[in-house]
Amino acid sequence: MYKLFCGKTLFYILANDLYWNTTNLSSEKLLQKLDNYIELNPYEQFDSILLYTLQENNPQLKSRTKIVQNIDILTPPSPRVELAMGPTLTQVIDNPKGGSPSVSKPVKKKKIFKNRSFQPKEPFLDIDARPADRPTTLSAISGKIKNPTGAKLILMFYSDPITLEEIVHELDLKANGTFELSLNLAQPAIGVLKYGKQRADIYLEPGDLIQVRFSGNDFLETLQFAGKGAAHNNYLKDKKIKFQQSDKKTRKEAEKLKEAAYKKWVEKNKKEKNNFLNHSRYLSKFSDKFKKYATAEVEYWAAFMLLNYRWEYPLSNNMDAPMDLSKEYLTFLDSISVSQNGALPNLNYTYFLDQFFEYETDQPENKDLNMNQLIDKYLTDEPAAYFKAKKLAIACKRGKARKEAKNIAAFIENNPYEIYNDVLRLVYNEAKGLQVGRDAPDFTLTDVNGKEVMLSEFKGKVVYLDFWATWCSPCLHQMKNSKIWKSSFKNKDVVFIYVSLDKNRTSWEKFIKNNNPQGIHLIASGGDVYKSQIAKLYKVKKLPAYFLIDKQGKIAFKPERGKNITRVQDKIQMLLGVGR
Repeated sequence: MYKLFCGKTLFYILANDLYWNTTNLSSEKLLQKLDNYIELNPYEQFDSILLYTLQENNPQLKSRTKIVQNIDILTPPSPRVELAMGPTLTQVIDNPKGGSPSVSKPVKKKKIFKNRSFQPKEPFLDIDARPADRPTTLSAISGKIKNPTGAKLILMFYSDPITLEEIVHELDLKANGTFELSLNLAQPAIGVLKYGKQRADIYLEPGDLIQVRFSGNDFLETLQFAGKGAAHNNYLKDKKIKFQQSDKKTRKEAEKLKEAAYKKWVEKNKKEKNNFLNHSRYLSKFSDKFKKYATAEVEYWAAFMLLNYRWEYPLSNNMDAPMDLSKEYLTFLDSISVSQNGALPNLNYTYFLDQFFEYETDQPENKDLNMNQLIDKYLTDEPAAYFKAKKLAIACKRGKARKEAKNIAAFIENNPYEIYNDVLRLVYNEAKGLQVGRDAPDFTLTDVNGKEVMLSEFKGKVVYLDFWATWCSPCLHQMKNSKIWKSSFKNKDVVFIYVSLDKNRTSWEKFIKNNNPQGIHLIASGGDVYKSQIAKLYKVKKLPAYFLIDKQGKIAFKPERGKNITRVQDKIQMLLGVGR
């Protein structure tokens, strides 16, 4: 290229090429190439437009720019920037640095600061992605369907109160209509049992052994629980049947009733729900944890509905929202405990906290407080840990993981509630992404016999990590065709690990037992394809996908765009030759 072009034409082509290759480059590689271009390019307008365009398409670059020198950015009047074909670069192609662009259309100017090195502010920290080693207890749910309709039976649990990721188990129905599922729980799990379009709330504590019975023709009315933990779920089922219509009406009433009338309506329903709870025939069998959970379900449902009224009413009546509420209406906040140990993981409590802090942020007496100070003002113990972790997790999801890295590391070091530490470990490393040369995220999954296997067990060996599923034809083809070349690594320091993303564990187990494929075979916990935690951790968005991990436990190769010209076996051979 340097032989064919020179001057402004050369640097236009280089800028254009860099722009169109953005999606194929890692953030670090992009910054390096951008730095090199800015150092060499004598046409400052190209710098300006390139920086502006890349920042518009790569928001993470905005937070990574170090400010040193003042320059002008040309901001096109259109919100969309067409670097190669639009009016931007072609308008300034005849103007070297220091010249004035000749532009046919007026352009806005905004000041930015240019950094000749364009280096990131600070590197990502290494925060171990592995969850804490918390003791678990075996729990199980089993049962039988009378008059099955052919609908799918699904048990869904929320992973945690922060991300609310759905861990989905599609239960395999046997010919006689029976099903069973075993789980290892470290803390109570909440979710739903779904049969077709019908659903019921589920609450499961470590050690619960629940038997379920229902008719496929009338799921909720015939649903019955037996065994350890049955009382909790029978209460939740009866409560839903009794109050589901009045709950719908409460949401509708928020759109039309005035303040005093709506508050009276909610408090009337709260009283009825408390009465139902306190006179439940299952009350004597409630665990202490569930009593707190069930009480929070009622208390914070009412508090959330009352506080959310400042949004619901005006939005339904063409008014500005949120609207101001009278002091008399807000007296309900004086009688409720904002910080309530034992209320988590109740979702009504989490919804209330979101509304409460949104409201308090706008109050004059809190204007000088940052979010952590505001949290410390109203929350203590687990609720405080939950809400601080949630704010850090949201920051990671919004592209601020690098900025919050030190705060996340400090939080994990000092927070005793490991469930929230685990959430931050996961979302931080998801945001950080996989980088060649960095430690491969560790994980613990189970094999076909239920034995737990950790990736870190194989440090000192080259690991071929393959993500697949029984329904993925290319995965099966690749697995079949790899038998021959894999045999060449027999008795060498190579381990072949296959992680299935199957939803249905039974289908996976059947395939493994019938085909006896090579390697160590594991299944993602809470499968559901790309929504499982390990798929997110390794950024798996299509199948098949494989990674190579070197003897030091670092990512050596990962899936990349474009044709892969190096054979897998050659890559493994290269890694075997390193660190001998």
